[in-house]
Amino acid sequence: MTLGVQTYGVLKGMLDGKNEQGQAVYLLFCALVGSKDVLFLETTGSVEPLDPALPWKRFLDVLRDRREGDVPSFFSFAASQMETFLLDQNLLPQTQKHGNVKTLEHALTRFLGERLALKAVGMVKAEDPSPEDVQAVLEEKKAREEAQFRQEEQGEEGEAPALAAPAAPHLVVLRCQPLMDPVRGVPLHDLKVGDEVLAALPEDSFFFGLFRNQNPTFDGVVAAKVTGIKTSETGSAQVDLYLSEGILGALCLSGNVRVRVPQKESLPEEGGSPRGLPPLFLGLVGLGVALLAAVLFLLFR
Repeated sequence: MTLGVQTYGVLKGMLDGKNEQGQAVYLLFCALVGSKDVLFLETTGSVEPLDPALPWKRFLDVLRDRREGDVPSFFSFAASQMETFLLDQNLLPQTQKHGNVKTLEHALTRFLGERLALKAVGMVKAEDPSPEDVQAVLEEKKAREEAQFRQEEQGEEGEAPALAAPAAPHLVVLRCQPLMDPVRGVPLHDLKVGDEVLAALPEDSFFFGLFRNQNPTFDGVVAAKVTGIKTSETGSAQVDLYLSEGILGALCLSGNVRVRVPQKESLPEEGGSPRGLPPLFLGLVGLGVALLAAVLFLLFR
């Protein structure tokens, strides 16, 4: 459907992926896009497939229902990564402009394989929406933007915002195992937001395998910044951690425990070479200096 200078269409799809254990991961998306912008994009992970050949409104309704249900954390994380990839790479307007859904399918399956270690098959369908549907979405988008503008104005004037800030989409919270250090660790009551602590990912989680695929030497231990601390009347506490984009961690602690923290590297001794620079690197630097001196000698002798 053409409106103004843009041609709008619906792109909907399902990525049928499998992890190394053979477990199926279905990723769904539905978008109303023009040749220059994206009016909306909604995604979710699902434990069941959904045929993209369904009419787009029905497909979108089922997608939303499944997103509101019990979605495994890895599925939500994978959907958020797919959504970010689609928007960052501007793939949807390009597909709408050129009309080649196969290129989009190949880009998505390659991304999921490289980023999430999923062997996936993509199925993308295009559909023409009615002029009334496009107009309704445009009006809804304009209303949201106006409400957001009013909210920002009220915030500048020091008034309470009219609308609550939307929750971050597809935010995954992964329960981690705390690492203790009774000697050099930081006491629980001394922890504060911004501190960095060490935690262990559960070996049976999808994320452990994902990080292991990216780094074969990964042992499950991660360094993460503390983003929040919630204490209870019984003295126990939940420590919230930032692990990665879209992934938070949670540590449950109680009592007078000391949490292990990353140890700062000691400064290099005076006269010694900086730590972390390998001998080969230093040798190449020395060789470069010697070659430069030789060239200057030949030029100016």
